[in-house]
Amino acid sequence: MFRSTPKRSFNPALAAAAAAACYPPPAALFPKPPVPQHHLTAEEVLAAPHLRPLRTLEPEDDGVQDDPKVTLEAKDLWDKFHALGTEMVITKSGR
Repeated sequence: MFRSTPKRSFNPALAAAAAAACYPPPAALFPKPPVPQHHLTAEEVLAAPHLRPLRTLEPEDDGVQDDPKVTLEAKDLWDKFHALGTEMVITKSGR
């Protein structure tokens, strides 16, 4: 009597999973951060030199008194335009 062995079918998803199991995950390739020796307090974290501001946050007094003024050229023309209450729309074809 002749018995045939069952044929196994190829499943790409299972083959990929089996191949991936042979390699470590990408995160395992990166160095681990050092484990702190003790817990830091908030004061210790804020006192760290890399977290201190490089300069004071208060504005410096440079002696200049800021009082900007703006004047409009051809104010009479602008007043006339404003009184008409219309706007001109410029398009590709002209107006």
